[in-house]
Amino acid sequence: MTDRFEYEAAGFTYKAIQFRNGSSPFSEWYTGLDKTIRKTVDAGLLNTARAIAGGHEFKSGRIGKLTDDLNEVRLTKKSKQGGPHLRAIVPRPTVASGETTIWLIEGFKKQTNAITRRDLRRAKGTYVRWSRE
Repeated sequence: MTDRFEYEAAGFTYKAIQFRNGSSPFSEWYTGLDKTIRKTVDAGLLNTARAIAGGHEFKSGRIGKLTDDLNEVRLTKKSKQGGPHLRAIVPRPTVASGETTIWLIEGFKKQTNAITRRDLRRAKGTYVRWSRE
């Protein structure tokens, strides 16, 4: 069982989803990162929360629609210099009206900007399972 990831930033609370059996895909991903990369994730979450608080999360390029159910949070900016490209997958809408919790479904450390079909299927499967529990 992994401790569930929680992070507060700019008036929002990020919480990793957790299944009844104690598993938490985002928490497990985050825990497996080295300390330097975890700091980059934290900074990306803070910058995203600030963009949401300012009402310009989509204009900032930090959040993008993946499916009707899922958004991608770009924790690092797009770069032509190579990875890592850090991404978190969250439900849509990212924050429900009047809410302050942002649920983290999956995390990815990519060498390219793209989310692969395999990664998207995994995130969608995790989301569907979580929404049914």
